[in-house]
Amino acid sequence: MPETTEPGFRKWKIENSMIMSWLINSMNNDIGENFLLFGTAKDIWDAAKETYSSSENTSELFQVESALHDFRQGEQSVTQYYNTLTRYWQQLDLFETHSWKCSDDAATYRQIVEQKRLFKFFLGLNRELDDVRGRIMGIKPLPSLREAFSEVRREESRKKVMMGSKEQPAPTLDASALAARSFNSSGGDRQKRDRPWCDYCKKPGHYKETCWKLHGKPADWKPKPRLTEMAEHTTTGVAFTANRGGMRPWIVDTGASDHMTGDAAILQNYKPSNGHSSVHIADGSKSKIAGTGSIKLTKDLYLDSVLHVPNLDCNLLSISKLARDLQCVTKFYPNSCVFQDLKSGKMIGSAELCSGLYLLSCGQFSNQVSQASCVQSQSMRVFQFCVKF
Repeated sequence: MPETTEPGFRKWKIENSMIMSWLINSMNNDIGENFLLFGTAKDIWDAAKETYSSSENTSELFQVESALHDFRQGEQSVTQYYNTLTRYWQQLDLFETHSWKCSDDAATYRQIVEQKRLFKFFLGLNRELDDVRGRIMGIKPLPSLREAFSEVRREESRKKVMMGSKEQPAPTLDASALAARSFNSSGGDRQKRDRPWCDYCKKPGHYKETCWKLHGKPADWKPKPRLTEMAEHTTTGVAFTANRGGMRPWIVDTGASDHMTGDAAILQNYKPSNGHSSVHIADGSKSKIAGTGSIKLTKDLYLDSVLHVPNLDCNLLSISKLARDLQCVTKFYPNSCVFQDLKSGKMIGSAELCSGLYLLSCGQFSNQVSQASCVQSQSMRVFQFCVKF
């Protein structure tokens, strides 16, 4: 504080009053009132630092360190996760009171801190980002924390674009037999299915809160047959019956890689298999593929290389194989779907919605096949969920 007789006193007084007002106005009213009668801005600063500074508050430092140690990405985006980490680190920087005699030592220390924070950033990332994390850690020398964050954020954006571009979740198995499902009277297809739906990985069977792709598998997890939990629940399902001498209906299956049937009698040009191929069903057992054959459902729908699986309780019409073999496209509508030839645009077949499943229209079967009926069942049966080996 200059003497009142010095030439610069007037300027100092104006600046001091301005800084005092800044300091007091930045405080809560009940705290700022205690500093109104202080003479200089330095007096206010020293008193506030001595009273409220956390630089030597070990309890608060421990609290920040504990929160940072347990912090993980979880359901946050990479950007949200990184920003939260940055705020924790900024709080820790306030506790840094070291004074360095050499500027080189200070720079080395900052590099050590930067590397530790980079590892902490990697440690908390979700497992779906393991690939990009491994690529970055393989770079020599390691990139900066900001560069690593930028690369991980780009990878996250790429994954979201790739997942969002798929109209339906990709099947996790090569071939599947549809399980009985119940549908509500309103809402989209995903909401209609009587199965949990994950908004994160876009797959059925669980919710986001228990998604293994997001949170990882539990430590006590053990493999178990798929769809076994569904057998414990009661719901309105679909059962299929056929007239004597007739045939089960064909189910349109977007997940199956091959056409399948459990009835060899309907197949033509039947060829027994070598006995080495099999399918894996829901209870964990394997059923052999007894042979292959062909069947003509209509004059335009000819199925070749149909797998005969004796233990299969339904007939599956594979959309992917149908598209490849007949060069056709399938269009799905709320109550039906149609098969159209790619070149001519001619409709070569159709299926009708029956209790949540698309069944090949009964009127399209050749005369040798009797009409099949679809009835409601009051308890769910777990149909085969098959993988071709």
